[in-house]
Amino acid sequence: MAKKRALSNHLRKARVALSKPSHSFSNLKQSIENALKGTGLSTGMDGMGEMIFKPVQQGTGKSESKSKNRFSLGIPEFDRIIEEKRFSKIKLPEIERIKTGIPGLDELITGGIPRQSTVLVTGSPGAGKSIFSMQFLVNGAEMFGEPGVYISFEEEPESLREGAKLFGWDIAKLEKQKKLTILFEDPYEIKSFATSLTGQIYNTLRETGAKRIVFDSITYLGVAQENQYKLRKNIAELGKRLKQMGITTLFISEAPEGPNEARLFRMDEFACDGVVHLYNLLIKDTRQRAIEIAKLRKTNHDTFLHPFIISEKGITIYPKEQVFNE
Repeated sequence: MAKKRALSNHLRKARVALSKPSHSFSNLKQSIENALKGTGLSTGMDGMGEMIFKPVQQGTGKSESKSKNRFSLGIPEFDRIIEEKRFSKIKLPEIERIKTGIPGLDELITGGIPRQSTVLVTGSPGAGKSIFSMQFLVNGAEMFGEPGVYISFEEEPESLREGAKLFGWDIAKLEKQKKLTILFEDPYEIKSFATSLTGQIYNTLRETGAKRIVFDSITYLGVAQENQYKLRKNIAELGKRLKQMGITTLFISEAPEGPNEARLFRMDEFACDGVVHLYNLLIKDTRQRAIEIAKLRKTNHDTFLHPFIISEKGITIYPKEQVFNE
């Protein structure tokens, strides 16, 4: 009976302690040890990181573990701490990442995008896809010393330069420094580049030493393909070629508004390493911009919808806030 009361008390104390963010694992373990004093039990941890209770050997002060004395605490928060402690001792391979520099985004994707990944950025017209992608390139050039290339199939380069000025981005200056290049291309040229790795795009990537590239938008690639399967194959082949060159790629694609709507070119999502959805949602007669990281390989990424704004500085994401689409 005394043991049950002690166990009950220690569970209660553990729950109270878990409500204090500053309470460390060692403090919690010590509080449990204190709660078990006089009960003839001590605490331990088995090879799987599970908390166990061990009877103390009389006269020796030592404890001995027996399978019948193994218990589960039944506290999810405590079990999580134990798991973190156990896995923190395991050396995992380092994933080289590139930071986007977009405020709030890197926090959602474990510090950045895995280098040489292909990421699909989707959204309805006006969702902020082009701004997001240009900001990714400008930050790479100015903050991280990584040259970039922006390939447009629709908007003229001069229009992109003028639009960038609204956010304080001097594209012309970056172009002169060979830190950023804007190309206006025919979609059919991309098909040729994916298979032969030649032409203006290839030469530009080699000459500038580009590490980042944006295609705006691959929706237009659809006109150069006979069907969705060939589109997926060409996107996959294009991504493979760019990875071989050490380049991280953003593909922009048009999509219907709202997270529950059917997506255009859904095959693209399977051909890419990551998928980022940008929304301009209508919630209770008010427009709310939101971002969702739907997929990102080799990354423990966030899965909630988070609000973002577009200001004179570009896109700012609020990673600690959530959007609930009603």
